[in-house]
Amino acid sequence: MVVSGFIPYVVALKVTTTPYATVETTSVPYEGVQTLTQQSLTTESNQVYSISSYTINCSNYVYQYASLNSGENVQVTFTASDTVDAYLLSSEAYSSYNGGTTNNYDSALIGQSSGTFGFNVAVSDTYYLVIYNPHTGLFCIGGEKVAIYSAVGTASFQTTVNYQVTTTETLYSVSTYTTTLTSTTTKTCTVGWLQAAISSC
Repeated sequence: MVVSGFIPYVVALKVTTTPYATVETTSVPYEGVQTLTQQSLTTESNQVYSISSYTINCSNYVYQYASLNSGENVQVTFTASDTVDAYLLSSEAYSSYNGGTTNNYDSALIGQSSGTFGFNVAVSDTYYLVIYNPHTGLFCIGGEKVAIYSAVGTASFQTTVNYQVTTTETLYSVSTYTTTLTSTTTKTCTVGWLQAAISSC
């Protein structure tokens, strides 16, 4: 016997859900600024002696003094109309100087009408620039007088200078993001009526 409208088969749907993760990395550029402090040695100088347009009579001398510090380098440059004896004397040496020639000096230039001389200061003290006219003559008549056109002394020293150096470079900020997603799978099965009742596809 056949029953009208009876469907011996059914359609079954099977849905499967599977989680999975995605990883996303982003890189954002930015400027990195770095400042460094560095040091360097520089030389500074000061004028410590200055004589100009001065006439020295025979067997006389002219002098100037200055306080100098240990570590300084002193240089004197002079020009004159005739030969002279030029000295740099410590305070002790000058206290016993009475004119004329001397061997008790820190630096000297003897019998020259121009030139440069000097020394490195070992001990801080008052130092004297002495320019002596060695020429003699009765009442200094004639050419015994000597004109000092210029005599200039400088003291130089080294000092430490701090300065900053700034550098700029491109850096990157990296961020990582993890996202959990779901994968869904749908499966369609056509099975018999009895099989559908006892199992799934």
